[in-house]
Amino acid sequence: MANPIIKGVNATWGTGDLDVFDICNGIVTRASRKKGGADDVIYDENGFTVSKVYFDNQDELSIDLIFGEDTEEPERGGELLFNGCVFLVDETELMWEQRGWKKMRVKATFYTNLTP
Repeated sequence: MANPIIKGVNATWGTGDLDVFDICNGIVTRASRKKGGADDVIYDENGFTVSKVYFDNQDELSIDLIFGEDTEEPERGGELLFNGCVFLVDETELMWEQRGWKKMRVKATFYTNLTP
């Protein structure tokens, strides 16, 4: 029986800076990206809303990855490169592991004003 071929978009992560040699790759099977951030409401002297300020933009990423069992898993606080943006890993969940492969769900955040 031939080895399976898994194709898809790559995601890259590292245990420290992505410039360091400890870089790993996985195949993306599902991804969703939600834009958000902080906001504040400005009131007048009567307590009525007169403006709303949006700041500290953040993108939340939820991504499912398949990678070989020998590949190091993304770590909380590590960097994950996806679609040209560097996200900081918030949490990981191992979904399954079999026949030399792992599937993991990773939740990460991209901070517009933070350059890791």
